Amino acid sequence: MTKAKRPQGRPRNADKPVQRTINFAASTVAVLGDLSERYRQDAPAYMRMSDRMILEALIHYADREKLPFEILFGVTESSTK
Repeated sequence: MTKAKRPQGRPRNADKPVQRTINFAASTVAVLGDLSERYRQDAPAYMRMSDRMILEALIHYADREKLPFEILFGVTESSTK
């Protein structure tokens, strides 16, 4: 009869965290980079602007202004016909 083997190394994480990033198209990343540079230049020196902060600000702006789908995504009702 052989000895039972004990697990070696770190225990495996069965509950892996959800990926927190969003996959963007290359053109979207370029636009976000341009926006980031523009807002970083306008921001006060003590504030560090991240891409995530800019995305969150744009989302909150769209929500606060109650922008309709047509304006937010640039799609008109006539384009669906």
